Amino acid sequence: MRVKALNDLKELKKIVHANDKVQFDKLVPTPDREVELMSSFKSIFDVCSIDGINWTQNEGLYKVTVDNGDAISIYYIKFTNTQVILSEGRIKHSEIFGDFSDGYSSYQSEDEYIIWFYFDMTDKGLKFIKYNVAG
Repeated sequence: MRVKALNDLKELKKIVHANDKVQFDKLVPTPDREVELMSSFKSIFDVCSIDGINWTQNEGLYKVTVDNGDAISIYYIKFTNTQVILSEGRIKHSEIFGDFSDGYSSYQSEDEYIIWFYFDMTDKGLKFIKYNVAG
């Protein structure tokens, strides 16, 4: 099932980068939000390497944290025994930001968010279950 799930992720990556909304909606059926969700998937696939996932027993992970001097963002692809979880988000201010009273940054904590996409691994491949958003 892992091999099939990895192949499905690679196919989903192609669909996202081709901006194929019809195929995307078939794989990730969510009413009226496909454009926004495709953007999140694109961000994850641009940063995370599907072929670079490291495996320990039945779990796999490729996780990247990016600090661009303003905000810290996180991206990951995680395999559990039965699921694949993709996530991206802007989680906090940069370590060089300083105190909020400094006035040296335009960082807004109101812009913090994280989104998770959950897929079940099945004999037929990945099956989208749900997504959750915080922030």
